[in-house]
Amino acid sequence: TQEDMVLMFAPPATCENCTLGQKPIKSASRSYLHSPHGWWCAQRTYMVGLRQILRQHPLADYYFLADIDTVVFRDSLDAMMKHLDDEVLAPTEHLYTGHGYDLTGLKVTKIIMSGGGVLIRGLTLRRLEIIGHLDWCARAQLNGIWCYHHLDWVIAECMARIGVKARGHAGFQQNTCHMHEDVKQVACHSAKRRKLQRKMIAAHNVRFLSSKEEALQAAWAAPCAEYHWRSDYQSRCRASWALDGQEVVDGGGSLKNRTPSVAFLVWAKDEFELEPPPWAFEDDDLVMYFPPDKCKDCRP
Repeated sequence: TQEDMVLMFAPPATCENCTLGQKPIKSASRSYLHSPHGWWCAQRTYMVGLRQILRQHPLADYYFLADIDTVVFRDSLDAMMKHLDDEVLAPTEHLYTGHGYDLTGLKVTKIIMSGGGVLIRGLTLRRLEIIGHLDWCARAQLNGIWCYHHLDWVIAECMARIGVKARGHAGFQQNTCHMHEDVKQVACHSAKRRKLQRKMIAAHNVRFLSSKEEALQAAWAAPCAEYHWRSDYQSRCRASWALDGQEVVDGGGSLKNRTPSVAFLVWAKDEFELEPPPWAFEDDDLVMYFPPDKCKDCRP
């Protein structure tokens, strides 16, 4: 829609080492434990990018976080946001949802894995900013207590500071795109080639035009009531879709005649990947953001 906004974020390749004696959490980092220095620098500057999109687009109804190789199915996303605002969420209810995973046993928390897409309600992100937690979390990630925490851990840990918990949703997939034709899918990861992304989007759009009405209802849009928190391959609810036996609220009010606006933060590994992704509409407000070369220059 004309209200959409896209911020392409290329993190710096170099940064200071952690100086507070912090160590990686070996059991949680697993295969990422010995990642190159540039990968850790990219993790440590993510909250800077999140703060940047909020300050450039402070009034978006939702914020969507994606990687450069995430495929976003815009028609399904628009339908989801409209159902959430009109029928699912209370007017002041927070939302932080996507493909969830439980890391509480590994000294972290329940997180939303960022590759599969993260949907955050605008009022939730603005709450973090208003009370100062977004700046605090950015400092903790750059060279503080979260210096060795992955970016999606830090988002969850920052949300926890305002009492917002991750809520799993089966429409977001971190590690598979094999269901890309399913209109209930909102985003998947990963598809590294632009040609493949375009092919997936086209196939999804064909199915969307023929089946959206019966498939995409309020029960589909809501996060799972019961969720498989230990499935990193496929995101799925424990029952069917979330609202079985739950009350649907009337949360829309003045929003019922329009699709909510959404601002996108797209995480790229370097500035050469900053070409807009295939799912970005031509009339999106595209902002190219190049952070400083070193983390010490992008401190809050």
